[in-house]
Amino acid sequence: VTRSMVTPADVVQRIDLLKPLPFSASKIALFEVLGKALPGVFIVTLSSIVTTAVAPHLWPYMLASSLGGSSLACVAAAMSLVLILLFPDVDDPTQRGFRAFMGLIGLFIAALPGVASYALVNVFAGPLWAIMPAVLMSAAATVCLSALAGRLYADFNPSE
Repeated sequence: VTRSMVTPADVVQRIDLLKPLPFSASKIALFEVLGKALPGVFIVTLSSIVTTAVAPHLWPYMLASSLGGSSLACVAAAMSLVLILLFPDVDDPTQRGFRAFMGLIGLFIAALPGVASYALVNVFAGPLWAIMPAVLMSAAATVCLSALAGRLYADFNPSE
């Protein structure tokens, strides 16, 4: 990751600018998560549209892919924000390695309910029915992780 890319570490660098805003820390965290998830949402949606244009008979799968991929992008962004607030030193190689390891485990745990529900329901129903509970579970995970990030953000002091 280069410095020119948008990362969750930007929140740590802009914390003095964002804290005085008249919004709660949880709202700031939620909108930071949604903003960081937009590139993933765009890529998944664009690839689904292109695939549907090439193979129109796959539209139910591509719609489910677009919804599911977008919700997983939000979960990944929320987990990334929580971890950057827990381990804010981006230049420390130990924290960077531990943050990456915890990100892998955390993302697995946060995405597991949605992915498992999709796999289970997809056995009995089509992809459009299966994606509904998966998206709801991913949205719940995103909101919970954003609330946790909001609490961490409210207590965060960049000088420590």
